[in-house]
Amino acid sequence: MNEAVSLKTEHAEIQRFQHHLEQRLRGEGFSEDLIHDLILVSEELLVNTISYGYPDPNVSGSIEVNILVEQSRKVTVTFRDDAQAFNPLAAEERDPDDEREGGWGIPMIKTLTDKVSYRREENHNILVIERSERDS
Repeated sequence: MNEAVSLKTEHAEIQRFQHHLEQRLRGEGFSEDLIHDLILVSEELLVNTISYGYPDPNVSGSIEVNILVEQSRKVTVTFRDDAQAFNPLAAEERDPDDEREGGWGIPMIKTLTDKVSYRREENHNILVIERSERDS
């Protein structure tokens, strides 16, 4: 089952999307672990896109999120935005001994998902995450 969700670039939209994602995945019978992880990942991605992707506060943008649930018990979530170009996967890897605040979002996303990819297409950032159920 495939579904597209349109979001405004406002922080209030994050909670609305998380609730929608949770209900959708719960309805499909996914585990609480998978649901929790994808909600956390989506929050990280959306907060950063909304907070840093649109430097001019007078310019709003759009975010399209596509949720694909496959029969193989895999979820693919595609985030497409018209923010300034940014490949989060190109960011420098964090040293685990580094005690600075911040910068742990991408390592967290990589840990909580099975696959992450990025591309820039027609002035849009497209980030795709995949996650299947994991054995306990």
